[in-house]
Amino acid sequence: MSLTFIKENEWDNENIESRIDNEAQVLGIKDFIFYKGDIDVNFTGRLRLIDAIKIIYELDDSGFNMHKECKAVLSMSKDNKIDMFFTVNRKSSNCIAASVKINNVITADENKNLNDFSDHIVLMLSIWKSAMIKRWNQYYLDTQ
Repeated sequence: MSLTFIKENEWDNENIESRIDNEAQVLGIKDFIFYKGDIDVNFTGRLRLIDAIKIIYELDDSGFNMHKECKAVLSMSKDNKIDMFFTVNRKSSNCIAASVKINNVITADENKNLNDFSDHIVLMLSIWKSAMIKRWNQYYLDTQ
């Protein structure tokens, strides 16, 4: 009887990992690697600027305080002035790293918007990553 339970449990875990992979794909996480430990889960991957914004912000919402910076950074990206992406690391400190390649000269205001936006979105993505880890860890807890 326990052998059957173990096989069913393994099947459940396989379905959970497929579900997590599918969620990561829908979120736009590139180079996604999922880690399952004895106690918790974690992941690494990369997010394009637009995917990070979709995760964190409602683009039509003018109520949040980073709206101006968000639109300015999106505009710079659209105009190929910058290339920006985010790397998700397993480490708890610096779990999100922003990388920006500046392709053209940007103004002082654009640079300030870029810095303010980068700091804010890294913080928000860190919070999001914690929430995803808790959510995915709960999938495993629910099968036990």
